[in-house]
Amino acid sequence: MKPKQLAPYIAALFIGLGIPAHGAEPEGGRYKMSPVEDGFVRLDTETGAMSLCTRQTSGWSCQPMREDQKTIGDELSRLRAENAELKEENRRMEETFGLDARGSQRKNEDGSGNQDDSSRDMTDTKPEIQLPSEEQVDQAVDYLERMIRKFRERFENFGEKTKPRPTPEQNNDRQQDDSTPL
Repeated sequence: MKPKQLAPYIAALFIGLGIPAHGAEPEGGRYKMSPVEDGFVRLDTETGAMSLCTRQTSGWSCQPMREDQKTIGDELSRLRAENAELKEENRRMEETFGLDARGSQRKNEDGSGNQDDSSRDMTDTKPEIQLPSEEQVDQAVDYLERMIRKFRERFENFGEKTKPRPTPEQNNDRQQDDSTPL
């Protein structure tokens, strides 16, 4: 083979091996090459465009791979916006619950984890749990007992209403059984 015929093969070998040619960008440059069955795929790391490079009769040729760049760009924009929303929601929740970025309770200047009323912002009110009184608990238990009693009564009534009634044949059989001596 003549040296001119070998030039495309040598260039492809340098590209495939990752050896920078004269004037090429330093390692981690714009394009990344990955071997495939009939050649290699060239990825443009700046735009994300991919090309399939194959050996033709006239030399190597790279054809853009079909993919909808707009769809990919739109999805990337949507995910970035969603990520920003989630980060903002996370920040609001940390403020609401008095947590720092690591999830531990935020400390005051004096080192305590509790905030006194003077340092608490009026808009940063946390819900306080108020336990029911003993009278309210008694009322709830009484109500529950009445419900259970009514349920039991209805269940018993339901059982009586659904008991199978003996058929005339069964009544005759029962009468005959009673009349036979043991």
